[in-house]
Amino acid sequence: MRLRTVLVHATAILTLLAGCGFGGGSGNSKDDDGPPAGGWPQPDNGRITDAMCQILRPGDWRRAGHPLLADIPLEPLKGGTDMGGNQIWCNSAPANSLKFNLQPTAEAGKIYYGMLLSDRKGRVKVEGDDSMLEENLVEGTDESWFDFGVGVKRHQDLKDYQLTFRQGALVVTLELGAVDDTKEKDPRGSLVKLAKLVWERLPDVGRTDLGTTSKVHLAVTGKGKADISYLKPEGGSEDLKGTSLPWAVDLPMANLGKAPQMFSLSVTGEKPADNPWGTAVACQIVVNGVNVAQNQNIGFAICSGSYTGS
Repeated sequence: MRLRTVLVHATAILTLLAGCGFGGGSGNSKDDDGPPAGGWPQPDNGRITDAMCQILRPGDWRRAGHPLLADIPLEPLKGGTDMGGNQIWCNSAPANSLKFNLQPTAEAGKIYYGMLLSDRKGRVKVEGDDSMLEENLVEGTDESWFDFGVGVKRHQDLKDYQLTFRQGALVVTLELGAVDDTKEKDPRGSLVKLAKLVWERLPDVGRTDLGTTSKVHLAVTGKGKADISYLKPEGGSEDLKGTSLPWAVDLPMANLGKAPQMFSLSVTGEKPADNPWGTAVACQIVVNGVNVAQNQNIGFAICSGSYTGS
């Protein structure tokens, strides 16, 4: 109760300051309706920039039905440049955000998008988050999905909502925070409107590959046949029964920057009648020439480890 009281007072003060011309916002003036000086910010030599946080102006949020607190624009997340990769997180009080992630290829972009969707579905299944998941709702984009925010329950007074869309190698996530459903009747519609504006203002971003897709090399050696199981880079797992050895596969993966990506590969060898312990098997995981994990054993072997990019 004390925290809610503090938040209410803070909101009132910021609103008052905004009306007096303070607080970093521009109120309801028209100077936040059009593009910043120089036009809508675009990537610089293929790199996402802090300036892209201004791709949506405070007036855009108002017209979409979700005005920013005191009209304070989104700003780059402090420390966001330490995430590595080609991405930026933009935030505005109390919990609104805009995230850009530009992968080197459309193939990698599709994988990264798939990871976000897989993670969302996993949270609903494992953590018990409430869900209203809807896919393919932003016309013109390659794919999109909308749902409650992380940890949200339907009975909450204030809810978070999120929408992610992909255009080629570009993946964008928009989040509305602390939404009062009694006042904002259509958070889905608000997010779709904002997503369309971002898409329209970045018409060419993500449509041309700027690099190559990284790959993870999985390998199993031994004799005869074996059962193999591994984690897929885009999420989920794959199980192969009775696979002839040796076996290997190269799987495309997304660039997660400095966030570690986990890999796991296990193999169960044959157990001939004259050898109840099973045959010798070995596994190996290599990412971009880096040996992530390697192991060998009799009957069963597992390789697991993480890879961190830059």
